[in-house]
Amino acid sequence: MKKTLWFFALLFLLMPYTRPRYGGELKLELPASGNPLFWDGLLKDSFTFVNIFYLDSRGKAGSFLFSHWWEKEGKWYFQLKEGLLYGDATPILPQDVANSINAFLQTSQPGALSLKRTITSIGVEPPDRVVVEVSSSANLPLLLSTPYLFLRKEGKFSGPFVPQQEGIFVANPFFPGGRPYLDRILLVYPPEIPDMSFTQGFEGRAAFSVRYLVYLLVSPKVWRKLSRRAIFSLVSSLAWKTRADSYLPPQLSQFSLDFPLIRVGRLRGYLRRKVVMALSPALASMVGELKEGASLARVKVEVNLSETPLEDLLSGKVSAALFPSQAVFVGSEAEELVGMIERYRLDRFYPYLTNLKKKILSYMGKDEKKLEKAVSSTYEYMASREFFFPVAVADQPIYLKNSFLEGGKDFYGRPLMWKIRRALPQPHEGEVNTSSQAH
Repeated sequence: MKKTLWFFALLFLLMPYTRPRYGGELKLELPASGNPLFWDGLLKDSFTFVNIFYLDSRGKAGSFLFSHWWEKEGKWYFQLKEGLLYGDATPILPQDVANSINAFLQTSQPGALSLKRTITSIGVEPPDRVVVEVSSSANLPLLLSTPYLFLRKEGKFSGPFVPQQEGIFVANPFFPGGRPYLDRILLVYPPEIPDMSFTQGFEGRAAFSVRYLVYLLVSPKVWRKLSRRAIFSLVSSLAWKTRADSYLPPQLSQFSLDFPLIRVGRLRGYLRRKVVMALSPALASMVGELKEGASLARVKVEVNLSETPLEDLLSGKVSAALFPSQAVFVGSEAEELVGMIERYRLDRFYPYLTNLKKKILSYMGKDEKKLEKAVSSTYEYMASREFFFPVAVADQPIYLKNSFLEGGKDFYGRPLMWKIRRALPQPHEGEVNTSSQAH
């Protein structure tokens, strides 16, 4: 009896350390404000919208919206859960889901092309079922689990947090995945630390890390011999922590860091060249490396942090730009190649890519041999002109202070923000920073 009493007493003492701790505000500092080309934009959308499907850390498909789903005679049936509500307590309808999928099919986001080729029609069966007809046998829940596909409806918020005012998101009590532990998220942009060095004086840990390729895109307006040599010499002088070659198809990998060397006899002409490069604030940590590399390579470089580096390049304000790949989810290599052309508007630089893209689209799902040849031809065209190619693999860690506990991540490395919760009660526990930084 005495041992039993001691056991229950111990459980009582441990209870505050084990039960969920609701409440608190988490201050999140992001280097970018939500540009769709960058990971930060996806993370911000994940606050306010719920994905149609998701992949857990083991790659298993799941959904907060559907209780179950099945395939029968070329159609997929998705049964909506009972009592689903938006943040304003209005009901989530099956037509809203159908409309969201239809709208996504018209975009160039990763995963959209595979879905567009697979889905024939989308409808609803009242009162609570979504029906999707497919053209061929496919694992539709897997295709629907691209992290860019959200339940979206004008003025409605289905995610774990609801925007209250600029930069402030409050917990959504009706979130289909359950009430978030945090009361609020305060989104700060730009970060309060001017030099973007998030780890200085920061008592925390790298809780998550997102990996992506970094592409170099050069404007053909400055694609003259000396400019090209200056750009290549600058990029090849950088001490990239991870080369991109092993991640690439053979047609591109040979060009990724194999740049022509500058001859001494041409040095004077070479020194006159100046590289003006645009970077998103998400890549601000690369600025120091770029300037150091330029000094070693004896190249003049001007680095501009810009929310719209692609527009700056198209308008001729800069001669080159660095972009992280958006391809967190792709259905195939051909889809990713078409996605790159569309997302970065490469056909604006080289119109012939429009014809190559049409060939790829016409062969997809019909003639694999011709498709493979078209993909290879497109890579060779891009590589031979050396205007768009990957140069490095970058990691973007997200640092979390020790006074909060992480809630895990999904298959794509995206942190589950609604599962982050306070650790043991501490003084001033209402103010915590998480910060993301690209290397």
